[in-house]
Amino acid sequence: MYDAQGHHVGAVSPYHGHSGALLVRFGRLFPTDISIPLAAVAGVDARGIHLSISRMDIMHQAWTGAGTEPAIIADAGESNDPSASA
Repeated sequence: MYDAQGHHVGAVSPYHGHSGALLVRFGRLFPTDISIPLAAVAGVDARGIHLSISRMDIMHQAWTGAGTEPAIIADAGESNDPSASA
């Protein structure tokens, strides 16, 4: 997954359509799983998923509007399957 500036921000877990959000492993030193709303996705290409927001927006949870706030799910323990990263 890449932010609006094209910087890699994390690995995406397999998508489950009922949630309306993507679960992303964010951070390297102390990884955390964060739920990013589908409304923040700008597009998808061969390189991966591209967001319409910056890494700083993700870090500061700067979304507004009903149902679009990110949610920190849990502290990550083990790494995601590399085949699921985008």
